[in-house]
Amino acid sequence: GLWNHTLCQGLLMQIIGELAAWRESRPQSKVQEKTKAKIVLLRNYITQHYNRKLTLKELEQISNLSRNYIIAQFKKTYGMTPFDFLTWVRIEKAKELVIQTHLSISEIAQQVGYADVHTFGRMFKHKTGMSLSQFCSSLVIR
Repeated sequence: GLWNHTLCQGLLMQIIGELAAWRESRPQSKVQEKTKAKIVLLRNYITQHYNRKLTLKELEQISNLSRNYIIAQFKKTYGMTPFDFLTWVRIEKAKELVIQTHLSISEIAQQVGYADVHTFGRMFKHKTGMSLSQFCSSLVIR
């Protein structure tokens, strides 16, 4: 249910936080520090611009890093590729919109960066194991 999902997310965030603290406690070279800063910049950029089409070319231009290096370093830092992270952000934003608004599924899809509601629906179900409608139904208190 929603409570277990929220609990799992909290535990995951705690684990990620502990791993980040452990990594930060290790000495790093100037190059590693600059690269880490660029990866954090990309993460923040994705989080702020999740609702539109993002490309690797755009991320390359922002960070001045190569596409393969971006993917490898992002995955090393966050455990997922930049576009897996983008999908995760979009799913979380869609869940927030379901809870906080009365928007239709089509409107939610557009607000989180999908022009096609069917593509959004397939992605949501693939990543969460349930359709957005089922997610909405799971929120209803019985």
